[in-house]
Amino acid sequence: MSMSLDSKSFQARWVFATTVGFTAAAAIRIGLPRHSWTAALLVGVVQGCLLGASQWLVLRSLIPDARRWIAATSAGFALMLGAYFFADAAGFVGELQFERFPGVAWLLRAAALAMPLGLLQWFVLRALPRSPLWTPVVMASYSLAAGVSAFLQVGGIAAVQHLPGPIFTLVADGVVPGSLLGVFTATPLVWIASGKSLRPLLSRLFPPSTRRNRA
Repeated sequence: MSMSLDSKSFQARWVFATTVGFTAAAAIRIGLPRHSWTAALLVGVVQGCLLGASQWLVLRSLIPDARRWIAATSAGFALMLGAYFFADAAGFVGELQFERFPGVAWLLRAAALAMPLGLLQWFVLRALPRSPLWTPVVMASYSLAAGVSAFLQVGGIAAVQHLPGPIFTLVADGVVPGSLLGVFTATPLVWIASGKSLRPLLSRLFPPSTRRNRA
């Protein structure tokens, strides 16, 4: 499949699939225990399978044997939640810190633990041009999405705070971060796959006339 920065259909489907998969993962997390290392791994495996399968439906049109994306995402989420459990148990991020700064938990998990997920997914994308850039894209995207999710959890938007518990979880932990992840990764994925220069995109964002006016 020939990809380009103008592949709006692929990007729209990617955003939708990521939102649906992440929301389904958040729904599963409501009913699964996370009080032990094995439980954290189980939750991670299930969440990663849901997100990976949803994204695979779109990604299979881009790369051959895309089914490995499901396993990579599942393993990445298992490592993410397993390592998070160990960090919490070791006191690196204590309960008191969570109560005072709820966003710290999300930011730490995103910044420190998104790297293995990005590396495992890169292994599936490694045949694509500029595929090594996928890992930093994943790290940055998860950090931004986690920051917004944490903002909602500490009362950033009053209307969201008044939603019933399960619905709030789906919105704050699923719909919002899932849609943001889809948006943040869609265009970079297309660009990585196309192997084209960033100049067309930069020219579109910053036209020469605009740059001259600023000068």
